[in-house]
Amino acid sequence: MSKAYDRIEWDFLDEVLKKFGFAVDWCNRVMDCVRSVTFSVLINGRPSEEFSPNRGLRQGDPLSPYLFILCAEVFSHLLRKAEENNSLREAIQEALRVYELSSGQKVNFDKTTLSFSKGVRDSRRGEIEQKLGVRVVEVHDRYLGLPTTVGRSKKVITKGVKEKLWKKLQGWKGMILSKAGREVMIKAVAQSLPTYAMSVFKFPSSFCDEIRSLIAQFWWGQKNGERKIHWVAWKKLCKSKGEGGLGFRDMKLFNWALLGKQAWRLATHKGSLIEQVLKAKYYPHSSFMDAELGSNPSYTWRGIWEARWVLRRGVRWRVGDGEKIRVWHDEWIPGTQSRKIISPRGNSNPNTMVGDLIHPIYKNWNRSLLSQLFLPFEVERVMSIPISSRLPEDVMCWDLEKDGVYSEVWRLSDFDIRERDVGRYVGDWWEGCFEKSEGEAMCELVTLSWALWGARCKMLMEGEGGYPMATWQYAQKICKEALEISQTRHKGGAAAAPHATEWAKPSAGTVKLNIDAGQIGVGGCGLGAVFRDEKGDVLAAGAFQFEVAWEPRVAEAKAIYHGLKLAKELGYRHLEVESDSLLAIQALRKGRGGSSEFHLIIDDILDLVVCFDFVVWSFVKRSGNNVAHMLAHLQLGRLANVLGG
Repeated sequence: MSKAYDRIEWDFLDEVLKKFGFAVDWCNRVMDCVRSVTFSVLINGRPSEEFSPNRGLRQGDPLSPYLFILCAEVFSHLLRKAEENNSLREAIQEALRVYELSSGQKVNFDKTTLSFSKGVRDSRRGEIEQKLGVRVVEVHDRYLGLPTTVGRSKKVITKGVKEKLWKKLQGWKGMILSKAGREVMIKAVAQSLPTYAMSVFKFPSSFCDEIRSLIAQFWWGQKNGERKIHWVAWKKLCKSKGEGGLGFRDMKLFNWALLGKQAWRLATHKGSLIEQVLKAKYYPHSSFMDAELGSNPSYTWRGIWEARWVLRRGVRWRVGDGEKIRVWHDEWIPGTQSRKIISPRGNSNPNTMVGDLIHPIYKNWNRSLLSQLFLPFEVERVMSIPISSRLPEDVMCWDLEKDGVYSEVWRLSDFDIRERDVGRYVGDWWEGCFEKSEGEAMCELVTLSWALWGARCKMLMEGEGGYPMATWQYAQKICKEALEISQTRHKGGAAAAPHATEWAKPSAGTVKLNIDAGQIGVGGCGLGAVFRDEKGDVLAAGAFQFEVAWEPRVAEAKAIYHGLKLAKELGYRHLEVESDSLLAIQALRKGRGGSSEFHLIIDDILDLVVCFDFVVWSFVKRSGNNVAHMLAHLQLGRLANVLGG
């Protein structure tokens, strides 16, 4: 487009915003920002009177790119409409004409070029060239800063990256930088330069080694070709600071992680433009994870295809309706290293789907059928996977992140540590401790952990210690001193608590629902709910018990779900839902998002919320949720017990 931003007509932009369904007040505010610009022209060295234009978006304004994209969507809509009418070939010029007249945009044919793949006939090329009226070139060298074709030599990819990095490092070597300064420059600039290209292409290992060598030389202070000793292996420096490293990136693994992100998008974002193009060419009759490399693949596709090994280290299915998941072949068991069923198949049908194991009427696991197919411990594992009453479509989730979404890709360079189930469960335990503990209990937890770590290090390094009672007494002493200091600081006025610690009455006309979840026995889960009005009087209470061992956050979400179902049955329309699970409350406030089993139940809750006139989410610490906590730990039968008020 010629002068793309400068030609956008304001009236056209206003209509586009309204057609997209934005609120009129919001559209008016945006257009007031757009129309606020004025110009003054120098005439014979003197500025003229200010005047206002009728078109144009300001360059550099953070809002302008989004507004321009919305306007460009009109042209895309014209093309899609022509495609639906099977008239795309004839309608391109007409779509351009209509778009130019409406928006004020103008195609710059002098800068517009067209290239064809080898399979297009010469006659067809001439026909398209004549209709569009643009120049034809053999190949576009670069597009969006990246080469469009990659041959045997990969220098076309790496040349620009290496030159930029080398120039940066040469400029920094003349500066007097501390180690901390060098670390910041490496992380913020040097290791970020290749990110864009690495997310599209697989870089040769030799080039990654060259980048590592350049950065290592800068880190150890080499100048003018001099050689300095590298006192620590670069692999150790790439470990996190918590593990004794500095958190530098291993560029090879970082490259794989970025390509893994693209692979994740192809596997989970069905219907996107890039997914449609690659699927049509390389795997029209299969899924991305089962796709073959194909004949004469592009270098981009080869890199993404090879990066599937990254996904296989942590991807699995989240059970919805179970229609896509093969029981004996696919990864769908959470909390295990293989994520597959390990029970012997025997004479069972090898094509059994997970959907066959779900009761069609009650929409839960068919325990009797599971007992016939799997070993007892695996039956309990499957039973702990929550099933949504909605039976949504099965989706892929990333087992190495709590939200089930492939993210923060550079951290995935340390696959082994993040795959350890024990480490993950310990992390969940700590998270639960911090969520449930408060005040003096929190102080005791932190000081005891600190004292234990100190005793452990002293025993390993100096061969001394090993006296549990002495360690405990030392922790108690430190805890007491810390509490005294805290009380002294806040003397004369209590510090504002970040979260409520006591139960408080709801506002008039609102019913407060307090819920909690707890473990019952070895393999059971209890849920408790209590309803109270603005006076604090109990209206109703409920307790539920299930013969499954959900993970804690899933159990807390289930408690909220069943509490809302009970509220619906009792006819309460205005609710304040209060829980001592900060994770669940934050997820509900945030809304839909995430692919884990926890987020499956969060979606169930959000679907149920539409049945109420008003629902607000609030968090309270354990001390303010005692009644629901006691109900959750009652020993009851399998069915809900409701105490009416």
